[in-house]
Amino acid sequence: MLGRPKKEDSREKQYRVRLNDKEDEMLAFASNATGVPKSEIFRKALQEYCEKVKLQQAAEEIGDDTSWEDDRISLQRAVECPYCKAKNRIDLEDEGTVSTSERQMGDEVIYEFENVECQCHSCGRSFTVSGYISEYPIGAFNAESLQVTPIEPLPDETTHAVVCRDCGAVLESGTKQKLCPDCREKRKAKWMERLKAGAKIVGIIGVAVGAAYLATKGTGDSDESTDDFEPESLGDDSGRKFKLLMKYPDGTEEEEDELFDSEEEAKEYGDYMISCSREGAETLYMSNPGDYPLEDYEDPDYEVIETE
Repeated sequence: MLGRPKKEDSREKQYRVRLNDKEDEMLAFASNATGVPKSEIFRKALQEYCEKVKLQQAAEEIGDDTSWEDDRISLQRAVECPYCKAKNRIDLEDEGTVSTSERQMGDEVIYEFENVECQCHSCGRSFTVSGYISEYPIGAFNAESLQVTPIEPLPDETTHAVVCRDCGAVLESGTKQKLCPDCREKRKAKWMERLKAGAKIVGIIGVAVGAAYLATKGTGDSDESTDDFEPESLGDDSGRKFKLLMKYPDGTEEEEDELFDSEEEAKEYGDYMISCSREGAETLYMSNPGDYPLEDYEDPDYEVIETE
């Protein structure tokens, strides 16, 4: 039994074409939008490209007649708005610069664009288009690379105002400080008052201990040695200086300006800073609970560092 006769357009040749993600996405889009199978899209593109090459060869044979070059590729493109994601049709015909370079099949034409400003038809916001489109041979699309860049900040890129942790005042953009100058001075003043009060208490205790010691020495044996009493220095770190590195819940860190003679004093100041931060959060919550929910508050942490 004889087999079926082969058709004239039988397809016995097979070619493997490797596509990157972008090319595969383009092929899938064209197929889904038109209902044309992916393999047929390749064939149509091949036919169109082949016809362009034939036209270019004919144009070269004609010589100075450039009428064949009037059929140039379209520079209209569909781009996505970076803000609302709406599709926009733009025409780059009269934008950018044009350059040519000689290749095997004639000139390759490069259309280059730099920050061409466009406006979205849907949301009305502006964006720019940059990149290039390559035409080779004349009348045939070769390659392109276009980037769409927003002019205004995108919603997730909007920078939030930095506010003082105590009073909520808006701080200068880019500042590393977490407190406004007034609140920093207030905290420092409170700390100095606290230090003074602590010094008075320590002084009273020291006097009492000294008196008790002298009384004990007065009632003791007269032939015992009378070594001089030298009170132990609390927190003596041999002239070293210490400061705080505050660590905030948002991941930022800030070195405090104040220097301390001992590590204990620095730790005490760190605990005080944490209590001030908590008091500041409560104050902000009382003034505006909606903007400063207390349940979102986290205590900062600190590290005592030694300075030169």
